[in-house]
Formats: sequence, structure tokens, C-alpha cells
Amino acid sequence: AMFTQLIHVVDTNSPLMIGVPTNTFVSCSNIPNVPVVNATDACSGVLPVVFNQSQIGSGCNYQIVRTWTATDPCGNSTTATQTIYVNDQV
Repeated sequence: AMFTQLIHVVDTNSPLMIGVPTNTFVSCSNIPNVPVVNATDACSGVLPVVFNQSQIGSGCNYQIVRTWTATDPCGNSTTATQTIYVNDQV
């Protein structure tokens, strides 16, 4: 006799982001470099990470918003954001 078992795997978990820095307050001369951020997924392994940076405001006080996004082949995505508050007090 022959038996067949059908196993249906469903990936509903979003990727895990590793290395995302916390929000920080800095002077204009101490803006941190963009770190390397990685993403892993239980079903797909290591995933590519898309980076985007924007600035809110200008002059002596402004914000830099850094965003990292990873999407697995099943369409589950994770977005992580760091806000850098820049304040020129010198």
C-alpha cells in the first residue's frame, strides 16, 4: 500500500531585523554613520534590506529619519526606523 501526506507550509511571520540603532540626540558634528542592518526569516534565511534616509527640517535643529525594510518571498515585511535628532548647540 502507498500513502501520501500533503504538508502545506504557510509563512505568516515577518522577517527579523538585526542591528537597528535606537533613536539618538546629537550635535551636527556627531551624526553617526549608517550601520549595517541585517534581516533573517525563518523560511527564507538571510534577506536583502532596503535603506532609505530623509531629513525633516533644516538649519540648526532638524531630524534625520533612517528606515530599513525587509520583505520575504511570501510578502511579509518588517520596517525599522531610527530618528536622529540633530541640535547645533556649539
